[in-house]
Parts: sequence; C-alpha cells; structure tokens
Amino acid sequence: MEQPPPTRRQREQERHRREILEAAVTVFAAKGFHEAGMQEMAQQAQFGVGTLYRLFPGGKDEIYLALKQRVVEAFEHQLREVLAGLGDPVEQLRGYIRASARVYASHPREMSLYLRETAGAGFDLSLGLPPDLAARYQACSGWARQALEQGMASGRLRPLEIQAALLFLRAVINGFLMRWLQAPQTASLEQTVAQVEEVFLHGVLAPA
Repeated sequence: MEQPPPTRRQREQERHRREILEAAVTVFAAKGFHEAGMQEMAQQAQFGVGTLYRLFPGGKDEIYLALKQRVVEAFEHQLREVLAGLGDPVEQLRGYIRASARVYASHPREMSLYLRETAGAGFDLSLGLPPDLAARYQACSGWARQALEQGMASGRLRPLEIQAALLFLRAVINGFLMRWLQAPQTASLEQTVAQVEEVFLHGVLAPA
C-alpha cells in the first residue's frame, strides 16, 4: 500500500529538522560533541530550545545520532550507485574507496567530527550506534569484506587476515581523506582517491 504524501505540517517539521541538523553539525564541528550545548545549537538554528526538544526529544544525543544516520544513509546510497554491475573484486575495492570519498565530499563536517570523536577506537563509526544502525554500517563494510575474500580466493590479492586487511583499508581511506578535508589545497579529491588506491592496492595485490 502506498504511503500518503506528507502533510504540510509534516513537510515543515522535516524542514525544521534539517535546519537544526545543519546548525548542530556547525556547533559540533566547532566545539566537539561534549562541549556543544542545546542552547548554542538553538541560537545557530534560530529556533527556541523548546523547538529542538520537540523535534529531538532525546536532546543532543538524538541530534548526534540523526547526523550519524544521515552519513550511513549516504554511504549506503553511494555504495549501491558505485558498485552496481562491478564483478571484479579489485574494481569493487576501487568502487568502495570512491564511494567513501563521495561521502567525505558530501558530508565534510560530519566526517571530521566523527573521526575526531572515534580516533581512539580506530575510527570505527559504528561505535555508539544503536544495533539497527550499527548493523547497517557494518553491512556497508561487508561490501569491502566480500571483495577482499573473493580477491584472495581467486589469487588476485595476497592471502591476508581479513580483519587486518579491513583495518588497513579503513586506515588508508580515513587517513588520506581526513588530510584532504583539512588541507584540500594540497591535492584534489580525485588525486586523493588515486593515492588511496595506490597505497592500499600496493599492499594487498598479489605479485603478477
């Protein structure tokens, strides 16, 4: 059964939610999660604090979670778009890297914030997520795991421990793309993606 179109009130609430999230990520990026306050976010969004709590009853934690959900949804979308029709495992890994770069490019402040907040945990963005959203993020990582497993089984990639290879992939992607976010004048996004591919694939490709 088709869902009825949203009402005018629902459309307005969704617009307000987006405006609050944009304001919140600005405050979070400037002060960090722990130092950011609801009053500051309300001022940035030009809403009353009560409006923020009406749309996000869980306060700062719920707003932060909504920002993470937005990034996970973007990652899911980019992976579906980039990996569609790719059968070769090496090309799938290249596609995974490109999809990651697109998420960084479309959500730069969120990614800077999350990487700063999770640096001590190996940049694992699934930490602190509720089980359903964590499972969706892990499913995104599953694309890379599957490509690595297929590549190793076919002899295209060196026989490595899968978790170590995934950690290597995540470290290279996050390291290079974080540098791009902080100093975009040093290299374009396309050049950065090429650097990620060169470093990672050099480490995992089997000798010809």
